[in-house]
Amino acid sequence: MLKLNDIFPPRYLKAPDLQGKEWTLTIDRLELEVMGRAREEKPVLYFVGAAKALKLNVTMARAIAQIAGSENTDDWRGVQVCLFATFADFGKQTFPVVRIKAPIAKPRAIEQGRRA
Repeated sequence: MLKLNDIFPPRYLKAPDLQGKEWTLTIDRLELEVMGRAREEKPVLYFVGAAKALKLNVTMARAIAQIAGSENTDDWRGVQVCLFATFADFGKQTFPVVRIKAPIAKPRAIEQGRRA
């Protein structure tokens, strides 16, 4: 049995794509792409080595700006972010959404001094 998403895979990341895991990815670039019936330009974030891009909204863009320390999207290249799935209310309905946070820094190994 084939599913439509297998035949026509979506181009953009959605919450179910994360499969309940957090993904730490490195930003490659942000592009404005024309989409929707209104043919409006929307920001789309591309990641190094990722098959899918992420359509950004204001909430996600603000999170990246805070993580990157800059509202200039050119400064976002090379910045690592953590994507995770959660839920958000729109009107009277709740939907699965992707959100962004800073990745958890791995603790550095304590360097042991040399003994004489």
